[in-house]
Amino acid sequence: IIVNAQQGLCGANVNFLGSGTGTISYSHAPGSFFPVGNTTVIVTATTSCGSTSCSFTVTVNDVEVPSIICPADKLNVPLDFGQLYATINIGIATATANCTASVNININGVRSDNVLLSNQQYPLGQTTVLWTAADASNNSNDCTQTITVRKRNTAVTYTGDMVDNKICVQYSDIINLQAKLTDNEGLVTPNNISGRTITFQLLSGATVLRSKTTVTNSSGVAVDTFKIEQAPGMYTVKTIFAGDAYFNGSNDQDNCEVKQEDVIVEYNGSQYFTTASSTTMVGSVTLAASLNDIDDGSDKRGD
Repeated sequence: IIVNAQQGLCGANVNFLGSGTGTISYSHAPGSFFPVGNTTVIVTATTSCGSTSCSFTVTVNDVEVPSIICPADKLNVPLDFGQLYATINIGIATATANCTASVNININGVRSDNVLLSNQQYPLGQTTVLWTAADASNNSNDCTQTITVRKRNTAVTYTGDMVDNKICVQYSDIINLQAKLTDNEGLVTPNNISGRTITFQLLSGATVLRSKTTVTNSSGVAVDTFKIEQAPGMYTVKTIFAGDAYFNGSNDQDNCEVKQEDVIVEYNGSQYFTTASSTTMVGSVTLAASLNDIDDGSDKRGD
């Protein structure tokens, strides 16, 4: 007799019936629980003349696959700072089986990028791990764990001079632009991001009027200048980090008020005039004046 083990059990209840004359007895009663494997059942027929026996084998096969539970997915994990991978401890699958102790179940994981599972470095994008559990009867089951790695988030902040939360400058003067780029993943300081391109834009509405690029220094700071040639009014200074292979981009926007220039009128014409003789009051005088920017600092003065 060949049967499969009952669900969740390491064996099965097996019914059978022998035939013959006299009294029939069994070494294992019909309907008994038989463990996985082969069990010999001896059938004996007894009469007044004596007894005779025969035997048969009850085979119970374990065909139930193990129950496997994958570790939790690791999603949206940022790259390690300055690296093109994230170091992740992904855990290990667990499994149970009806006929094999958990410690004896063979659990194996295979990465979709064919890198050894012992390597905890995962690249940008998605990697899956196929976990397989096999019991002593070579029944197997599997599950899939997903790991996703993304670029690190950043914060770019305009750090130049501001008054009342806006950049203030007079027409024809120079804005000293300054911004700082930092890692925005809770990294313990220092979290400065050096060697990255920062773009400063002067906008009127959505129209870009001026644009300049510079690179962050070792402190994550970028500096540059704009000479204002726009009419007085309200504008926007937009600070942009476009992102790269390691970091996601970010931007900052600040109001910029361009005011009328402070100027001084200086007369530089004739201070006196002469006449042709002492008896005439007729003469010629040259009138002239200049309009100049008041000196409001060597780092700001325009024309």
